[in-house]
Amino acid sequence: MDEDCSESNQAAEMCLDAINNILRIDLPEEVYTSVGPTIISLFDMALLSNSPNCLEKSLSFLNIVIHKYKGSLPNDLVFYFPLLCYLISGFPHSSQINGLGELVTER
Repeated sequence: MDEDCSESNQAAEMCLDAINNILRIDLPEEVYTSVGPTIISLFDMALLSNSPNCLEKSLSFLNIVIHKYKGSLPNDLVFYFPLLCYLISGFPHSSQINGLGELVTER
């Protein structure tokens, strides 16, 4: 059973790596605008999953999308900006991440 879980986690991480590689390509702005809501959903799931690897990879997605946006950011992306700044200065303890889940579901 643990082997199946390990394989599925590895497959999920490979998918996240593929998404990350695609987002890093210099794509038209419309692409980043259209994937914004999906990236936010992925980030929400990673934030609530308590998986440091998934959270780290999804932070990269969020960072890329915010960086590639031209003009003003949608409110959904602005919501995470303080969190990104905090995480850049130091990774929070798991108890702090768990507390953020309540804020995400309230949003």
